[in-house]
Amino acid sequence: MVVVDQSRSREHDMIWVESPFGEPAPRVVVAAARAGALGVLDLGACSARARESLAMVTPRTTSAVGVRVSGRCPLGPGDLPDIVGTVVVADPALVPAWRNERWRVVAEVRSVDESRAALAAGVDGLVARGAESGGRVGTTGAYVLVQQVLAATDLPVWVQGGIGRHTAAAAIAGGSAGVVVDAQTALLRESSYPAPQPPVPTL
Repeated sequence: MVVVDQSRSREHDMIWVESPFGEPAPRVVVAAARAGALGVLDLGACSARARESLAMVTPRTTSAVGVRVSGRCPLGPGDLPDIVGTVVVADPALVPAWRNERWRVVAEVRSVDESRAALAAGVDGLVARGAESGGRVGTTGAYVLVQQVLAATDLPVWVQGGIGRHTAAAAIAGGSAGVVVDAQTALLRESSYPAPQPPVPTL
């Protein structure tokens, strides 16, 4: 049995490393957890792959990890192992279905209106997902959005979109609880995505 140190995950989750492109990337999540960040496993849309990825992560870290769920997630709260300490929901409408005393629920928001809906649903924190992020986004850039969201709540707010070494420091200085990186991790050696191939010369 894996003993999960939930308190350690809360102290070291200023940086969240999320599996990219809405698909599970268990090796990335394990590497993040071992490096002291909060690894967040996107559960994707395939039940078999989500379960296999959770099974890969669980025995390889003693720190709590997070999962990201969207409306297409094939699993439910009862399917998550004890190692999960944070559930990130891609839509505030999903908050009621995932609220549980076993973990905190953090909602991605793309506007102030979405942040109000998430707060009304009883979230424990918010991710301000700026227009620089991939997937479903709004029209507001991450650093403007996070200031708008911070003005609406005293709960912790993480910022996602356009995050690099220097902009991460700026986000923290601006009052964010931390930052979320995702697509950047596709370049890591732990990523399961194929390496870029050189262009084929034309004749």
